[in-house]
Amino acid sequence: MHFFIKKITNIKKCLIKSGIIALGITTVMAIVNCILGKTTEEIIGIKSWGGEISKTYGFGISLTESYPPCTPEEQIDYPAIIGFAPLNFILTVLALFIVCFGICFIIGKCKKSKQPRCYTSEFCEVAYKPNYNVVFVKWKKFCCNEDYRAPLEYALNIIKEHENCDYVADTRSGFENIPEDTQWVADYFMPKAVEYGCKCIYFIIDENNSLKEELEGQASDSSEIIAFKYIYSLDEVKE
Repeated sequence: MHFFIKKITNIKKCLIKSGIIALGITTVMAIVNCILGKTTEEIIGIKSWGGEISKTYGFGISLTESYPPCTPEEQIDYPAIIGFAPLNFILTVLALFIVCFGICFIIGKCKKSKQPRCYTSEFCEVAYKPNYNVVFVKWKKFCCNEDYRAPLEYALNIIKEHENCDYVADTRSGFENIPEDTQWVADYFMPKAVEYGCKCIYFIIDENNSLKEELEGQASDSSEIIAFKYIYSLDEVKE
């Protein structure tokens, strides 16, 4: 849920930014066209001809020029008529919005691809280890509720993105949690990890790990759907 909320928030920001930019560009260019139309009787836009008149539309501004039939002696210079074209303004904003959103989305993807795949907080670090094809979760100290679940949500996202990615938790600095979080792991995290292709949960422990009983208790809740192993270092994952 944490990642979906974050993605939705980022999309909303991109939509708002694109809308502001599109509206700003169209408004500024409409003002520029008004000035150009009054001073030069020309505007930036697309011109179309129809009989004795021509119309130019650009950024919500229209410029109408008349060319009535007359003899050389009767030539009359009709002034261009400048007006506001609401539909053209809306369509221009929409077109620019789509372009801006596409650019914003691509830039966001590029930035995301350059960022390291890791999650860091005062309680936990989560990173993908490509050499082992595992998501590595290092617990630093006790935490609960959202502080405990957010890194595990992030770990699920990594498992989903990499085929047959397993989960490794380094519990040597502590792993205690509250019953509500333990139940959340059994009811939500473990089934999701299996659904996304995780085959094994590894716990890195010390040889005299006082938390092994708690880990075994947590593992027993999900032992029917996924395998559990206790190891002393990450290198043992390859063995």
